This record gives sequence, C-alpha cells and structure tokens, in this order.
Amino acid sequence: MPAAVMPNTADWLTQLAGAPLPGRSQEEWRFTGLAALEALAPELWSGVDPFAQLSLPAGISRIGADQAQGLQQQVLKATGGTDAWSVRLNQGASPRCLALRVAGAADPLQLHFDAGAEPGLRALQLVLVLEEGASLELLIQHGSSGPNATSLVAVAQLGRGAQLNLGLLAPGNARASLLSHLSITQAPASSLQVTTAVGGWALSRLEPCISQLEGAAHTRLRALQLVDGQELADTHSQVRFEGPDGQLDQLHKVVAD
Repeated sequence: MPAAVMPNTADWLTQLAGAPLPGRSQEEWRFTGLAALEALAPELWSGVDPFAQLSLPAGISRIGADQAQGLQQQVLKATGGTDAWSVRLNQGASPRCLALRVAGAADPLQLHFDAGAEPGLRALQLVLVLEEGASLELLIQHGSSGPNATSLVAVAQLGRGAQLNLGLLAPGNARASLLSHLSITQAPASSLQVTTAVGGWALSRLEPCISQLEGAAHTRLRALQLVDGQELADTHSQVRFEGPDGQLDQLHKVVAD
C-alpha cells in the first residue's frame, strides 16, 4: 500500500482561509514573511477544548453560540476585519469559541492558552459584550514549546460608559507562530486599554482594529515586542473615528537583539 501523501502546507492554509496566502505585494503584508507558517505540519491541533471547564467570575456569563456568531460578524464588519486573511484562516480552522457577557463591575478574568509541543494549527475565538457601564480586567496568556501556530480572533463590543482593560502576555517558541486579530467597537464614553507584551516567536503578528462608533470614546494602546535571530514581529493597528471627540493614546516599541 502506498504511503499517504501529506498536503502541501501552503495549499492547506489556502484551503482553510478560502484565499491564497498573502504576499509581499500586498501593502498590509509586505513586511510579514510567512515561512514559519509554511513550515507547519498541515494538521489542526487536536488538544482538549480550553474553554470546556472554565470557571467564570462574578459578573460574567456565557452567550449562546448563535448569538455569539451574530455579534462576532457585527463587530468584524464595523472594524473592517471581515475579510482579513488571518480572520478567514481562523474561521476555516474549526475554532474553539468562548462568548461572554459582562454586567456591572466584573471580577478579573484570566485565560491561559498553551499549545505545548504538539504540532499543527490551533484556532481560538473570543467574543465579549460589555453592557452599559460594565467593566472588566482581562489577561490573555499564550505559550508554546513546539512547532505549531496559534490563531486567536477576539472581538469585543463596549457599551456606553463601559471599560475594558485587556492584557496580552505571550512568551513564545522559536519554532512557533502567533496570529492575533483583535476587533473592538466602542460606544460613546467607553474606555479601552490594550497592553501587549510578545516575544520569542518565529512569527508574531498582531492586528488591533478599533472603531469608535459615534466618537467621544477613549482608546489607549501599549505594545512591546521582542525579537532575536530570525524571529519576525509585525503589528498592524487601525483605529476608526466614526464621530467627534474621540481620543487615541498609542505607543508601540520593538526591541531587536
């Protein structure tokens, strides 16, 4: 019996995303080489669902799958993320999804995703709805110790006067990749702070896309990326002001050794 032929990784990724791998001729990808992704074994990560046994703190409840899908599409459309290649790849890779509603001043929440040493592509989705006046501190931690890739698509809808303090801490592995797409819509008087610290990945790409739907909101972005050797770190941020009196405070630094 002939041995099974493994699919070409580039073709496999193209099939998952329903679109060819982005190339350097595309402005938003011209600095992002995809060699680390193309070196992956063409298979989906088969670990346990990281959300199945998650215990939620006070003030946070789960949202049903149908409602979560509608909310996700609504936010992605508002931020221009619907057709982003990283989003399409995530959606085609059988993602595990966590959808949450926050009411009032919720207790802090921490999510830890470690791909370990198992090869393949791991896809995760997070949907957050912060009701009017709600507040949440959320820390997302990523890790890896092997030749794999983690794809995260996180969307959040901030109601009037809501406050979200989101941290992303991701010490990686020189054979692993991290693709993180963040889409957030803000109602007036809402406040968003996003702080990311990422380092050690063969490829790390961050895509924060924010839309102040009617203006009069505050957005604060802070980012630190560390690279060494042949590691590649890329960030593409986009903030839309759909009304007056919006505020943006952004600082991004990269340390290359």
